[in-house]
Amino acid sequence: MVARAVAGGAACDEACLTTMVDRYLAGQIGHLRNHAPIAKSARYTENAVRIPFDRGLWKTLTAVGAYRHIVADPTTGSVALFGTIEEGGTPGLVLLRLKVVNHEIVEAEALVPRGAVGALGGKDAAPKPVWNTMLGAGDRSPRAKMIEIANSYFDALIKGDGSLAPFDPSCTRVENGVQQTNVADAKTPVDPAKPGLVLNALGCSAQISTGVTRHIQSVTPRRIYAVDEARGVVFGMFRLRVPGDITEFDAPGFGKVKMPVADIHPFDAEVGMAFKIRNGRIVETEAVSMSLLYGSKTGWE
Repeated sequence: MVARAVAGGAACDEACLTTMVDRYLAGQIGHLRNHAPIAKSARYTENAVRIPFDRGLWKTLTAVGAYRHIVADPTTGSVALFGTIEEGGTPGLVLLRLKVVNHEIVEAEALVPRGAVGALGGKDAAPKPVWNTMLGAGDRSPRAKMIEIANSYFDALIKGDGSLAPFDPSCTRVENGVQQTNVADAKTPVDPAKPGLVLNALGCSAQISTGVTRHIQSVTPRRIYAVDEARGVVFGMFRLRVPGDITEFDAPGFGKVKMPVADIHPFDAEVGMAFKIRNGRIVETEAVSMSLLYGSKTGWE
């Protein structure tokens, strides 16, 4: 599913969309809905549950942290924030998505996976420069192609075949503030019986090609909201469905490997994810994710 521009959405440019994020967060910290221009008909979900604008983070948010990565798309009127927050002094992560039409917020969605914030919790934490680097004309891809590439990532996960997505050899994946690929000092094997298979030491393509992601049997819906062709960034919300019946995977060169214990039960994962695409290849991904009940709704049906 691709979010389409709504009449009036293009009137809010990148600076305007960024300001909307700031006003929205300031309103949450002050517990004042009227601090941001929220439409009367606006909808809000937090952790995939539809709630009123005076509940959830609107009652508990006390500060915004240093980490701040914004993806804005004036064409669709959509903007997303990957950031750090505090609730009553406790640090955490947030993925915030807003939809703006006629200079009003008509949709707001937040993922708040309360817990460790990884390296993003540092005092001087900042997004990698790659996210804000403008691409030269020769390194850019058309909007439709960028969406196709983002979708191919999830096709690769389902099939356990990294070749199905165009990964750059340097590709790095970060999830909930923790680097998950190309970790130089990674030593812990996924299965003690296979000491040579250290997943975090592998690159994006090689890690997927071990078959470890085949427990993800579908990714639906795929809600792509923002595309920044100048920077080569795609952002969307994705629902990963895990029935929990796959208990092992067949890793090339290692044979049968036990699936991580955390993945051997039915669950869904809601993921807010950004892809950096340069010269038609995925060079970086960043995600905020959290587990939900298997078969649960997104709140946007």
